[in-house]
Amino acid sequence: MRNTTRHVARVVALVSVLAIVGAACNNKGGGGNKTTPPPSQVGTKGGILKVGLLSDVTAAMDPAKEYYSIGWGLLRVMNRTLLTYKPVPAPDGNELVPDVAASMPQQSSDGLTWTYTLKPNVKFGPPVSRAIVCDDFKAAFERMFTPAGDGGYNFYYTIIEGVDAFKKDNSVGLSGVQCTDDHTLVFKLTEPAGDFPFRTAMPATAPIPAAEKLTEGHDQDWGRFMVSSGPYMWLGEDKIDFSAPGKSQKPAEGYQPNRSMTLVRNPDWDAATDDVRKAYVDEIDVQIGGETQDLENKVIQGQLDVLEDGVVPAQVLSQFQNDPARKDHVTIHGSDVTRYLWMNVTLPPFDDLHVRKAVNLIVNKDALRRIRGGPQFGEIATHVVPPSMGGALPASYDPYATPGHRGDLAKAQAEMKQSKYDTNQDGVCDANECKGIFWVTDSGDPYPDQTASLQQDLAKIGITDPRVRALDRGTMYNFYSTPAKKVQFGNGAAWGKDYADVLTFIDPLFNGANIQPTGNVNYSELDDPTLNSKIAECKKLTGTERGQCWADSDKYIMENDANWVPWLWDNNVRVYSANIAAVPVPFEQFAAGTAYDQVFLTQQEIDATKGQEHQ
Repeated sequence: MRNTTRHVARVVALVSVLAIVGAACNNKGGGGNKTTPPPSQVGTKGGILKVGLLSDVTAAMDPAKEYYSIGWGLLRVMNRTLLTYKPVPAPDGNELVPDVAASMPQQSSDGLTWTYTLKPNVKFGPPVSRAIVCDDFKAAFERMFTPAGDGGYNFYYTIIEGVDAFKKDNSVGLSGVQCTDDHTLVFKLTEPAGDFPFRTAMPATAPIPAAEKLTEGHDQDWGRFMVSSGPYMWLGEDKIDFSAPGKSQKPAEGYQPNRSMTLVRNPDWDAATDDVRKAYVDEIDVQIGGETQDLENKVIQGQLDVLEDGVVPAQVLSQFQNDPARKDHVTIHGSDVTRYLWMNVTLPPFDDLHVRKAVNLIVNKDALRRIRGGPQFGEIATHVVPPSMGGALPASYDPYATPGHRGDLAKAQAEMKQSKYDTNQDGVCDANECKGIFWVTDSGDPYPDQTASLQQDLAKIGITDPRVRALDRGTMYNFYSTPAKKVQFGNGAAWGKDYADVLTFIDPLFNGANIQPTGNVNYSELDDPTLNSKIAECKKLTGTERGQCWADSDKYIMENDANWVPWLWDNNVRVYSANIAAVPVPFEQFAAGTAYDQVFLTQQEIDATKGQEHQ
């Protein structure tokens, strides 16, 4: 999410971070609208924002585990973190700003210590309703390394001192997270990390009531028992009886997995302590499930305000763009997301570099984009990291250039001839390993048509008769992230930055050290010692050296591993109902979606829904 910041230097210690960020903001590559953020809008408070989702989030809204951009977008308005982002598009939307922290952190001269000062009187919502203190942040960092919180993205925090000792014995406390008083939080690191402030803006770092020990008994479903610190909370969160034995406690009614989410106002949120969130609407109702066309029809009719996932059908997009009354309710923004095909390098025939290069050369990327909806949906990708990210390669770098991005049979066959699976060297794989590969894809549109296009492409180089399994998105990702499933090829994957540094693409996706039996995001199971060493080197650098190191890593992956076929730097394309008064509709770059805390509704819609809000 994962999904670059520009910040005036207020603290000399932040120079290393700012150097990374400055490069990002000056980079004009990548897809999406090259527009400046809209002027600040002031709206009327009230009403219900109605959101549709095709499928549920991936980890039941547990901040330590939730790794889906839409989940992150909702968590950003339910929980506050030390730092956060401006809720606007890039480049300003990749800019860190203080949240619960009173100012940007201070870094020691050796780069190993970061100190944050907390604002007073930022409160948890009910039933806790007290001021957040340093120990509450310490509890969040510790939970990531307990069995209850493990399995998300805690690898970003293993550079904190004492992690290994804490994992062996949770009772010793995490020594690298220190509270010198209620409002001073100090992190001790084992190695310099110029990007550490970005890591303290991620959802897993949101405070957890420490003194109350509210997480006990909720290892699997803490998200439903989460105590909010932002402007919104679960419906019924205030009625959770944490005094009862953990497993007998009833969760907040506001989240019904695979059915709905209901977010209502947190009465303990104080706008005077929050410079970012406006929280105009009284309630956010999320409907989970349905079919794309039916849900987009509800948007047209005003029964929903936005379908937040899925691909806007071309005819719906055209209908909005050609209607003067609706054209301002279309948003198209670069999302810092790469869509890609992947090959498992541990399984034949993709254990052969020449086969992987042949696939890169034969794929008709233009067809994949046309099937998705055309150029409005993004720029053809030629390497891993979107050019909009600071330190990324430019879009002009294309090691597998083909005419019109439509594939090149002659070049692909020249690569295949060098493969051990092309025994007669005619440019077509004739080994049994190229027949019947296990191929997993998304069952939703537009993936069936893309799969058909890809099958035609791969057949030209002898990869035929695949065993294609089309699954709902959540199940597909479960297959991808479980090496024991032995998936050989996938065409449903996309990756967005976790925060505005190229590390969040290269390290989790390509570092062999991050391969794990479940929750694995290095789907290709790539474990290249040269690349692993390069990644370790890049992590320690700052400024332009860091950016160049990551760019060199991307280039190395494409030319020496070729386990991905990046095909699109994605645009987030959404259409909104006429109930939305804020136009252009607010977009936040961090989670690459609707800025729920900035949207406001028409007075007519506010009046129409008055009295329907949950209390």
